[in-house]
Amino acid sequence: GIHEGELKRAIEVIRAAGNNDICLLHGFAADPTPIEESPLRRMAAMGQRFNTLVGCQDHVDGEDELAVYWPLIAVAAGADVIEKHIILNRAAKKEDYRAALNPDEFEHMVRLIRRTEAGLGEGDFAHTPLEADYRKRMVKRAVAGRSLKGGQILEIDDIALKRHPQSGGIFDGYPLLGRTITRDLLPNGLILEEMLAPVPTKPRVVAALVCRARSTRLYNKPMQLIG
Repeated sequence: GIHEGELKRAIEVIRAAGNNDICLLHGFAADPTPIEESPLRRMAAMGQRFNTLVGCQDHVDGEDELAVYWPLIAVAAGADVIEKHIILNRAAKKEDYRAALNPDEFEHMVRLIRRTEAGLGEGDFAHTPLEADYRKRMVKRAVAGRSLKGGQILEIDDIALKRHPQSGGIFDGYPLLGRTITRDLLPNGLILEEMLAPVPTKPRVVAALVCRARSTRLYNKPMQLIG
């Protein structure tokens, strides 16, 4: 296998020639190569180290139970390219057969790779449509824990968190404590922000004490009590 320094030099030469379309394929043919000698974390590290695409040269034994699934794991580990051998009939034991898949196995592997790619997602926190629908149905919202009267100040037993068919609502019961509800609600009625009286504002006085860290006129001035 190539050493890191040799790889670094090769990439420098390629980029110096004006070509930055590089994909590093990790793997070697040991006829076949054991799973333990095919470290996918090294493959991912290569891409991070040299800022390139990466791929997996898969030479796992075609008879290994992971032969079809190792490329899927490689894709999940960050592989952009998969090299996999195909042979018309592995049982015939022709040249380079050990790490190869039969056509039906190869087709099955490709279908699984496509499903794996779809399942990896985009790595963000945006909800899929199905996920958003699940949240709408399953998330718990603040509802009346018992009958409430308009003008009542909400206490802990006045609030419950339950699933509700109506959309909107408040997802956390604790900010409601001490708020005044402006209309009557039956038990399990959804509590909405527009049903609550505005929170009265309280004037606050803020003081900033400007000082130099090396001042000697008032030692440790930032720690003085000012009331």
